[in-house]
Amino acid sequence: MTEDGNWFLGLTAEGDARLPRDPPAGIRLFAPEDLHLTVAFLGRCGAAVAQAAWEALAEQPFPGFEAELTELVPMGNPQHYSALSALLGRGREEVEGWIAAVRPLAWQAAQESGLPGAAQVRRVARPVKAHLTLARPQRRAGEATRQQGLEWARSLPLQGRIFRFPRLALYGWSQDRARQLFQVHASREADPPAGPATAAD
Repeated sequence: MTEDGNWFLGLTAEGDARLPRDPPAGIRLFAPEDLHLTVAFLGRCGAAVAQAAWEALAEQPFPGFEAELTELVPMGNPQHYSALSALLGRGREEVEGWIAAVRPLAWQAAQESGLPGAAQVRRVARPVKAHLTLARPQRRAGEATRQQGLEWARSLPLQGRIFRFPRLALYGWSQDRARQLFQVHASREADPPAGPATAAD
């Protein structure tokens, strides 16, 4: 594992991410492998601390999810946004409820690991807002580029697109961020559905 960059736990995303219009110059589309829903952001804590957080969730129940996308909106400061992300419609409450239940376990395990880097992990007090980031402005993008990005985002017909979130994963930064932003270091499939109850013999 590389020690550089941020670490986080997330749900891998599978669905039709093709967009009818390319973004303007200065707005970068995520690679299909980078699409995810963040479960718990860990920051620059290092691989060992991230592993402790991962292990805390690796045995937790995880049913997998399916959700519908709505519109693409700016995240963060609208005048200097950090991402353009699709909000969830149908299925959102189930996803957000599960994340709210499990992310404190990951943060606690990381903070109490006693490992170098544990102090870098910060709990987030604000409510969960599940979102699927599809694009980001380049770091030095100016006001005009960001405004063009907003106009592009508002023009996209995302309503009704269905995405599946079948795996929980531990993400770190990719070593080749020009091609792909993130790298999966560990993952697990969703739990198999429970079978029908049967009467005792």
